[in-house]
Amino acid sequence: MNSKEKAKDLVDRYKYLYDDDEKLYLHASLNIAKRYALIAVDEIINSIRFTDAKSDLGYVGYWQEVKQEIELL
Repeated sequence: MNSKEKAKDLVDRYKYLYDDDEKLYLHASLNIAKRYALIAVDEIINSIRFTDAKSDLGYVGYWQEVKQEIELL
């Protein structure tokens, strides 16, 4: 999945959430969904950097592109 597709996928997942306990769908605004997705991407980037494995550092660029695409939505 390219970075643009991943950005849309993440935002959509946060925009439409299903609450099992309440048996209802929660609908968030685009801005809130984008904020949640950006938090998730930041956590992914930080966890990759934390591993400090040179083989994983290529993924940081991908996730930074995803972050940029989220901001453009």
